[in-house]
Amino acid sequence: MEDSNKPDREALLIEYQQLDEVAANESRSLMTLTGLVTSGWILGLGFALQMKPEVFAIVASGIGGLGAVATNIALVVHRDRQLCMRKLMFARQRQIERKYGMYKSRNAQLISDPEKTIDEMLANADSEQAEIIEEMRGSKGRRELSDNFFDYPFFYLIVPTLWLLATVYHAWKVYG
Repeated sequence: MEDSNKPDREALLIEYQQLDEVAANESRSLMTLTGLVTSGWILGLGFALQMKPEVFAIVASGIGGLGAVATNIALVVHRDRQLCMRKLMFARQRQIERKYGMYKSRNAQLISDPEKTIDEMLANADSEQAEIIEEMRGSKGRRELSDNFFDYPFFYLIVPTLWLLATVYHAWKVYG
């Protein structure tokens, strides 16, 4: 009977490892995509600010700002899809972990929800996890527990705000 469980266990451990690799790759691809898009929009902003102050510069900056807003909406939708996929992968990992007494995904899930307070995390933690969470309470703020800067929505407001400021700058130069 033990021999019949061995292939099942090996298959589940391979699946677990693949889920872990896919989650890491998805996170890196999201960070890379967001970084490249943001860099492109900031480069375009540099060109927009070099334009002579005239009505065309106002229109170009306004169109650039709208494009930055549209692109950031698409990035947020993509980010939310990636986060949903990551949660599903972690849920499957937790199923495998429960079966074999493993804890990696469970630990990650315990601290990854930005809506949870430290006390809520402690309520769901075992003694070893509680000790680590208490150490974090002393050394970091709650918002520093996310593994990805791009998880925070304020980041996606930076580029459109800069483009709005460029539009205002050109309007001020032309009409001010």
